Amino acid sequence: MMKDIYLSGIGLISSLGHDMSAWRKLFRNEQNPAKRQYLLNNNIEIEYPVFPIGEDELAYLKEKLFTEFGIREDDIEQFLLEDKDFLLLLIASLAGLRNANINCMDKTVALVIAHENLGVNHLIDGLIQKPNLLDPSSPLESFQQYKHDFFRLQNFNFLYHLAKILKVNGPTYTINNACASGLYALELGSNLIKSEQADVVIVVSSDYAHVTEYLWLNEKGFNASNNVIAPFDQKATGSVLGDGAGVIILESEDSLTQRKHSPLGRYITTAFQQDHWRISLPDVTAKSYSKVIKKALSRYGRNVDFIIPHGTGIPMWDKYEAREITSSFKDLNLEIPHVAAFKGFIGHTLGANSLIELVLGIFSLNEDVIPPFFPPDFHAHPSVALPFTQKKITKKMNSVLKTVAAYGGFNAATIIEKT
Repeated sequence: MMKDIYLSGIGLISSLGHDMSAWRKLFRNEQNPAKRQYLLNNNIEIEYPVFPIGEDELAYLKEKLFTEFGIREDDIEQFLLEDKDFLLLLIASLAGLRNANINCMDKTVALVIAHENLGVNHLIDGLIQKPNLLDPSSPLESFQQYKHDFFRLQNFNFLYHLAKILKVNGPTYTINNACASGLYALELGSNLIKSEQADVVIVVSSDYAHVTEYLWLNEKGFNASNNVIAPFDQKATGSVLGDGAGVIILESEDSLTQRKHSPLGRYITTAFQQDHWRISLPDVTAKSYSKVIKKALSRYGRNVDFIIPHGTGIPMWDKYEAREITSSFKDLNLEIPHVAAFKGFIGHTLGANSLIELVLGIFSLNEDVIPPFFPPDFHAHPSVALPFTQKKITKKMNSVLKTVAAYGGFNAATIIEKT
């Protein structure tokens, strides 16, 4: 008989802070993006809004966790320490392992990294921030100048080094399904435990808000013109990027019982459906998003207590998402539960957002408190009719539904239950 899969540890790093301290700041309504400067090799500076992780915060966490786990910087290759995406993955993984009280040497531990652009930012920085080493007369010589950074674009590099530092001894994977990456990674981790490939799975995701991400969103018209990200608000104009990392440690029931550890929740399911109409637009006729929500709820067999939608602040996507959520609950004859959205507090963390927001939701679930919407003067768009949490709500809760309608047609819905 198939046994349950549990969440034995979680970890979070964001512009709000880390772990529970970050969740508590959701109730203060004081979050504003800062300006990040990026200097090109021609001395032109690009300035863009970001919800940033403070350098002091990152340095503090690194020193504390490296010391606790006996990790020496001298044992890590310099290019990894310089890569904020990798550093965030490492620190978040350590925070999750500490929270779960797990020694990777004592169990069969798997690792699943959910990330959109492993190694890309380091290469781009070398190309557009440093002196140009490309020589049109000698293509091979040009390649020699950048070959190491190109080699590191292969995802197994990050996977190998992170597994080595963490002493992971089980199977390892990387996942890239755009904004839904974290939910895809959770289901893969669940299946690794079900198939007895691992006792424990570290599912970790990160994103450092790089200038190229800002430029790409700008080209698509997805950036907020007023530098405010306000999901589902009638004044919303788009997204604002954020730095962040999240981790969820999945563990088998037998392993938890053996070491007498209390779980933070039970993994129920994740449902998926792929759209193919346009890479940048949903197929509004296929109703793929509502189908994954209905599939997840049907597997659970009951209603959930609150929903964390994608909520990018991009008006077209928010309207589509609201319509699909409404449709899915109506089809199942279920009342739509309270809706909470977190990007107004931490920004859009792209491939890391679904895992980060699910971690925030798990904190809410275990505290029986749903945070209010941001901004405080929130007014839902007239075409959006959902029960938003405009004020802090305290109520007994058992489950949370995290949904994502991602760029690339990756639709996903995950349910976590409190234990």
